[in-house]
Amino acid sequence: MILGIIVTLFSSDSFAVSKDVITTERVVYDNGKKTTGFLAKPVKGTRLPAIIVIHEWWGLNNYIEERTKDFAREGYVALAID
Repeated sequence: MILGIIVTLFSSDSFAVSKDVITTERVVYDNGKKTTGFLAKPVKGTRLPAIIVIHEWWGLNNYIEERTKDFAREGYVALAID
């Protein structure tokens, strides 16, 4: 069921943006232990839906970063945590 929800969210074109209008950055956040992540978001828009991307067991890699960018291209703020 969760996969169906993610596919539905990902295929929605109600928030779609041009492929060239996203920004990406590595982020560090501290919750008692410094943790890193990869943030991708559309350049335009202030109140956008958000997704947290959770990787497989081998960690945050290029594949996960590309999927995170894909979500941003669809109009979501996406954070891949590590």
